[in-house]
Amino acid sequence: MEEAFSYLTIAFGIGLLLYAGLLLLTKDVNMIPRNHTVQIPDPKHYAKTFALLIVFLGLAFLSGGWVGLFAGPAIGAITLLVCLVLAIWLDVRLWKKQNKK
Repeated sequence: MEEAFSYLTIAFGIGLLLYAGLLLLTKDVNMIPRNHTVQIPDPKHYAKTFALLIVFLGLAFLSGGWVGLFAGPAIGAITLLVCLVLAIWLDVRLWKKQNKK
């Protein structure tokens, strides 16, 4: 039962990566929830950028799960939080950079 945190975070990370991969393959903006609230000048580029943002978040969950599996759930949770902060920081920078174009 101690590995439940790790298994759930790994499963969530894999789910995010699968969603991002499918979004990257299809480049269909309709797969993004609430896409109708934003004016999208280039839908394919928007979908590609959004998929990349989801990849960073999925990798944060995977890293937290893997560390938690081998080092314990407390260390895994700390790793997850640190990686999420880093992923969100990278996502904000990437989003600002992509929207300047």
